[in-house]
Amino acid sequence: MDTTDTSGGTRNATVDAGASAQDMNDLLERQRASFLRDGFPSAEIRIDRLERAIAMVDGHRQEIIDALCADFGHRSSHLSELTDVCSPLHTLGHAKRNVRKWMRTERPSVELLLKLMGYRARIDYEPLGVVGVIGPWNYPMTLLMDPLA
Repeated sequence: MDTTDTSGGTRNATVDAGASAQDMNDLLERQRASFLRDGFPSAEIRIDRLERAIAMVDGHRQEIIDALCADFGHRSSHLSELTDVCSPLHTLGHAKRNVRKWMRTERPSVELLLKLMGYRARIDYEPLGVVGVIGPWNYPMTLLMDPLA
């Protein structure tokens, strides 16, 4: 997987299918350190990451379908395309279109007495940290990409 820092550069952080628990823990620690160093990603960075995820899924559409059909041995290529290519593309596109709105600061109302005392309220939506997404076997692309989006 590629990760992008706030300056727009790319760092490669990959774990292959045969990775040990220690390899995955090391990757998680590197990602956590990056998050703590770089802070919250801007809307532009998030949109760029979503665009790259969309390009990855769309650019490898047939390879994904072929791999799923080979893994299942009997699964329809049309079903694989619908559930594990089109569905993630829809979800990623939806996130891309709405990420700015989701990040927008909210200003809830404050009771009159508190207003008179100079109090104001605001809600900022910020990520809490780094998480790993582990997908099951039945709809692997959808169940990995949806939480990612």
